[in-house]
Amino acid sequence: MADRIELFERRNRLRIVALVVLATLNYIVAVVMVGPTPSRAAQRLARELLLDERIDHLRELAGEATRSVTQ
Repeated sequence: MADRIELFERRNRLRIVALVVLATLNYIVAVVMVGPTPSRAAQRLARELLLDERIDHLRELAGEATRSVTQ
C-alpha cells in the first residue's frame, strides 16, 4: 500500500493534469467563440481569462481564498 505522501503527490499530479486539460479546453472554446482569426484584443482577453483561471485554481490548491470578481 502506498504511503500518505505518495498518495498526496499522486493526487496533486492528477489535479495539475486536470488543470492543464481544462485550461486547454477553455482556450479552445474561447478561440471558437471569437472565430478562426481573432483580433489582438480577443487573443489578449482569452489569454487573460486562461491565466485568471489558472491562478484561481492554484490558489484553491494552496488553500487560499480565490479573488473576487470586479468589473
